Amino acid sequence: RNRKRDGSTIWTSTNARTVRNEKGKILYYEGFVTDITKQKNAENALKDAEERYRTLVENLPAVVFMDKFQQPETTHYMSPRLMDLLGYTPGEWEAGDNIWENSLHPDDKERVLAEDIRTDETGEPFRIEYRLKHRNGQYVWIKEDSSMIHGEDGAPLFWQGILLDITDQKRAEENLQRHDTILKAVGFSAEQFLRSNDWEDCIAQVLEELGEATQVSRVYVFKKQSSSESKVVVSRIAEWCKPGVEPQIINQELQNMDFTTNGFLRWIDLFDKGMPVHGPIKSFPEAEKNFLAQQDILSLICFPLQVGKNWWGFIGFEDCALEREWSQAEVEALKAAANTFGTAINKKLSEKALLNSEVSYRGLFNSIQDAIYIQDANGVFLDVNDGAVQMYGYPREQFVGKTPAFLAAPDKNDMDKALKAVQHAFNGKPQQFEFWGLRSNGEVFPKDVRLFKGTYFGQDVVIAVAQDITERKRIEDETQRQLKELTVLHAVALAESTSQTIDELLQRVTDIIGDMLYPDTCGILLLNEAQDMLKPHSSYRGTNAEDLSLSMPLTVGITGKVATTGQPIRTGDVSLEPLYYKTTDGIHSELCVPLSNGLNIIGVLNVESRKPDAFTTSDERLLNTIAGGMTKAIERIQLFELEQKRRKQAEILREATGELNTFFEAEELFEKIFNSLAKLIDYDSASIEVYDQGYFEIVAGKNISKELIGRKYASNFDKWGEPFNLHQPVIIADVQQDSRFKIFEETNYICSWMGIPLFAKDKIVGILNLDSRTPDFFNEEHAAIAQTFANQAAIAMENARLFQEERRRSKIIEAMANIANEIALTQELAPALEKIAQHTLALLNALSVAIYLLQDDKQTIKIIAAQGAYREELLSHTIKIGEGITGNIIDTGKPEIVDDISKDTRRVTVPGTPIEEASFETMMSAPLILHGTPIGAINVWRLKTNGLFDNSELNFLVSIAHQASISIESMRLFEETKRRAQEAAAVAEVGRDISATLQLDNVLERIAMYAKVLLNTETSAVYLSEPGILRAIAAIGVEAEEIKNDPVQIGKGILGQIALHRAGEIANNSINDPRAIAIKGTEIGMYEHIMGAPILSKDYLTGLLVVWRTGMDKEFKEAELVFLRSLAQQAAV
Repeated sequence: RNRKRDGSTIWTSTNARTVRNEKGKILYYEGFVTDITKQKNAENALKDAEERYRTLVENLPAVVFMDKFQQPETTHYMSPRLMDLLGYTPGEWEAGDNIWENSLHPDDKERVLAEDIRTDETGEPFRIEYRLKHRNGQYVWIKEDSSMIHGEDGAPLFWQGILLDITDQKRAEENLQRHDTILKAVGFSAEQFLRSNDWEDCIAQVLEELGEATQVSRVYVFKKQSSSESKVVVSRIAEWCKPGVEPQIINQELQNMDFTTNGFLRWIDLFDKGMPVHGPIKSFPEAEKNFLAQQDILSLICFPLQVGKNWWGFIGFEDCALEREWSQAEVEALKAAANTFGTAINKKLSEKALLNSEVSYRGLFNSIQDAIYIQDANGVFLDVNDGAVQMYGYPREQFVGKTPAFLAAPDKNDMDKALKAVQHAFNGKPQQFEFWGLRSNGEVFPKDVRLFKGTYFGQDVVIAVAQDITERKRIEDETQRQLKELTVLHAVALAESTSQTIDELLQRVTDIIGDMLYPDTCGILLLNEAQDMLKPHSSYRGTNAEDLSLSMPLTVGITGKVATTGQPIRTGDVSLEPLYYKTTDGIHSELCVPLSNGLNIIGVLNVESRKPDAFTTSDERLLNTIAGGMTKAIERIQLFELEQKRRKQAEILREATGELNTFFEAEELFEKIFNSLAKLIDYDSASIEVYDQGYFEIVAGKNISKELIGRKYASNFDKWGEPFNLHQPVIIADVQQDSRFKIFEETNYICSWMGIPLFAKDKIVGILNLDSRTPDFFNEEHAAIAQTFANQAAIAMENARLFQEERRRSKIIEAMANIANEIALTQELAPALEKIAQHTLALLNALSVAIYLLQDDKQTIKIIAAQGAYREELLSHTIKIGEGITGNIIDTGKPEIVDDISKDTRRVTVPGTPIEEASFETMMSAPLILHGTPIGAINVWRLKTNGLFDNSELNFLVSIAHQASISIESMRLFEETKRRAQEAAAVAEVGRDISATLQLDNVLERIAMYAKVLLNTETSAVYLSEPGILRAIAAIGVEAEEIKNDPVQIGKGILGQIALHRAGEIANNSINDPRAIAIKGTEIGMYEHIMGAPILSKDYLTGLLVVWRTGMDKEFKEAELVFLRSLAQQAAV
C-alpha cells in the first residue's frame, strides 16, 4: 500500500529487474508500478460477499451439503447445522466411515439405497423421507431434497441439497393418524354398542379395535365391585393383549383389589372428579410404581367409566414397550371412547328399566361428541344428534327430511359420489371420505365422514359419524406451506450459489417463483445506471414481448414506488391503488419488494395474481428473503465477473509479455503485439512507430493502409508536453480537433486516439498507436492496461533488436567457424571455396559472390568459385592484374567498398551480364593475402534496395578472405587432421589466446566458445570463484543470460558438488540426479546432460568449465571429459 500526495491510500504492484554491465556489476533497476486498488477492493468485496453468503447458508433452518457423485459416503461440504440435526460436527461427519449409510434406520435402508442408485443412474432429483440415528441413539426423521450439479461439459460433478428435520411433523402426523385411528375405533365402538343389545357381547371386539388403534400393549376394563367411605374394591373383567404380551386377566392380585390399601387413593380422587390417570409410571408415586412395575408397564392412561354421576369402573391402556407421553389429541379421543363405553354400560343398565326407550337411545345418541346422522338408503336425514346441531348451527328439525346437499359448501363436493357412498354403506360396505360443509353462519369447513349400516327402531339405515377436521387441515396446510417455502428457498439458494451470470440467476429464480409459487405474473425489474428507470428482465413472466422492451420511470406504477422508497407494497385490490400500472389483463393483487443491499436499490421483485387478496404477510416475508439472497448473489456475481475480468487481463498480460520475449523476428513480434493488445483493448486500427535520429518511422500496423508502412516524419516532443516526459500515454478524444496529431490522408477515418510511448533503458524507442472510429472512446483504464503492456512490448522490441544484432554477429562467428571446419573437412580446394562463397552469399544477403585467384603467371586472374546470379558468366571471366576494380584491389592489396559501381571508372563489365544493372548494384572486395602477398580476391555484389555495405560487413569479408587464404595454403594439413589433433590444436590455440591478451573476459568467452563448438553442445559457461559461490562470467548458447544471472553455491547441486570435490564429473540425464537444481528462469528437461571440470590453480579452486547438451544418445563420454579438463587447465593458466 502507498499513500498518495492527497493523503489517500492506494494498492500498487511493482515489477522490476536488475540491469548489469558486461562485468556483472549492477548499474540500476528498471521496472513499472501498476495501480491495482480496484482489483484489491474487488477481492475484499468478494471475500465479504462470500462470508455473507456462507452466513446465509449456515443460518438456514436446514443442513446444506454437497456429496461426491455416486459416492454418498464422500462429502465435499456439510453446513454446521449438522450438529443441531444429528449431533456430529461437519469434520466428524466427513472423516467418519460412511456414517450416512450406517445411520439409516433398518426399516428404511433398503428403500433409501435403492432410490440413491436409481437417481444416480437417471440424474433425477433425490427427494425422499427417511430416518437417521442421532449421535445420542435416537432416530430423527429427515426430508432430503438434493439435485445433481453438472459441469460445463454436462458431466455430473456432485449432489447438492438440504436435510430438513421433519421429526416434529412426523410426530404430528403420527398423532393425527393415531387420533384419526382412535376416532375410527371410537366410531366402531359406537356402532357396535348401538347395534348390540348388550355391550358385553361385543366388548372383546371393541377392546381389540381400541388396542390396535392406540398401538398399546394391553387394553382392559375394571369394574368397581363395592364402594364405601373406607375402601374401594375393583376387579379386571375384560382384557385385550398385543401378541407376545403376557395377559393379566388371570392375575389374582387384580381381582377384588382394594384400591385404598394398595396405595391408589390418588386414582380414586381423580376418577371421582371425572379425570384420567396417565403418564410414564416412573413419574408415579412409589407405591403405584412398585405395583405396576410387576406387570412390566412403562406408561398407561386410564379413564373413569361414568354412569350417571358416579364412575362404574375404568378402562385402561398400557404400554410395556415405550415410556409414552399421551398427546392432548389422544387424550380427547380416548375420552370419547370412555364416554361411548360409559354410555353403552348406562344403556344396558337403563334398558333393564326402560327397554327400547327413546330416552335411553337419545341419551346415548347425544352423549357422543361427534356429529351423527341417521339416513335412509337415499341419504335423507331421519335423525341427528346434538353433535350435528352444534357442528352446523341448525336446529334438529331443520335436518330431518333433507339430504346432505343441504349442508354442502358450494362447488366444493361431488354430490353424486357422496350419494353413491351412502348407497354402498347401506349395502353393508363401510365408507369414508372428506366433505366440505357450510355452517349456518356461512363458514365453510372440512369434516371427515364415516358411513356404516345400522338399525333405527327396527329400520335398516345408514349411520354417518362426522368429525370437524378444520384444525387438522390447518396444521397440514401450515406444514405443507413451510415445506414449500423451505423447498423454494433451497432451490433459490442453489440457483444463487451455482449461477455464473446475472442473467442466469434472474432466469432461474423467476422460473422457480413462477413454477412453484405465483404462476400468473412474476419477474425482476432492474434499475438503469442513471437510477431513474426500471426495465423488466427478459425472464419476466406473464407479459408480452413489447412490454419487456420498455423502460418505465420511477414515477409510474407500484414497482416505481417500491424502487423509490425501498419499502415493499402489498395490495389485494389493485383497482384501489392509484399507482397501479396495468400490463396484464385480469390482475387483482400485486406484491412488490425491493432488491436492496441496505445501501443501494438495484431493482424490484414483483408478483401479480388474478385472485383478490392473493398475497399474505407470509408471502411478503418469503419474497423479502428471496430478494435479499438475490441481491447478495448479484453482488457476488458482479464481483466475480469483475475479478474474472481483472484476472483475464492479468493472465493475458502475463501470457503476452511472456510470449513477447520469445519473438525475435520483427514481423512476428509486431503481429504478436497487435493480437495480444486486441485481447485487452478494443481498437479499430493500430500501428508501431520507431524513433531514430529525430524521426519517427511507421514500421508495422494492423488494419492500416500499406502505404503508411515505412513512412517517416520529423519528431516534435515539445508538443506532447509532460505526459511523454513522464512516460505516460496520451489520449485525444477527437484527433480532427487536436493539432498535435499527425494526420495523413490514409488516417482520416480516425476519431479518437491513444499513444503510448515506448521506452527502453529510459530512452524513447517508439510509440504504440491505438485508433478508434468512435469519438472519446479510450479512457484511463485503457491507458493503464496499455501502458503496462507497452512497457513489456518496448523491452521485447529492444531485445529483438539486440538479438538481431547479436544473431548477425553470431552468424558471422558461426560462419567463420563453419568455414574453418569445412576447410578442414574438404579434401579439394574448389569445393572448399564454393562453400565459402555459398556462406558469404547467404550471410551478406548478396546477389552474387565470386572468388578470384592469381594464376602462376602472376598476371592472370581467374574466378574459380562463384555463387548467386550470373554464376556461369562469372566463372568464364578472366582479367589481368591491375585491370578493373578487382584487378586494382589485388594489385594494391587493400579491401574496398564501392557504393555505386556505375560511377566507378575502373569498372569492367563481365560478358553476358546487363550493363544497365550496374547502376542498381553495390559491391565490396577483399584481397586474399598469403605471407604478405595478394594471391586473389573475394567479391560480393548486392542490390542497393537491400542496403549498402558497411565496414562491419567489409571486416567480415576480410576475415573470410583470410580463411580462404589459409585454406588455399593448408588444405592438405586440414584434410589429414583427426579429431584428437583438432582437440589438441584447440587447447593449444586457447593457450595462445591467453598468452596474446590480458583481457580475461575475452579469453573466457573464447574458451566457452571452443568448448561449445568442439564438444557439440547447446550451451557452455565459464564460472569464476567468489566467496561461497561461483558466478558465470562467460556463457554461450541456450539460456546463457539465465546462467549468468544465477550464481552456484558451492556444495549445492551438481555443479556445487563438482566445485566442492574439485573433480570433473559427468551427470547424464540430470533430471534423475537428486542433486539437480534448476537454473532460475529455466526448467530441467528430459535427456539433459551436464559435464563440468574444475579450474584449479595450485590445487586452489578458481572456477568451473561447464557444458550442457540435450537429447537421446547424446550423453557425454569420458573422452570428452578429458578434453574438457584440458580446456579447464588452459583456463586455469
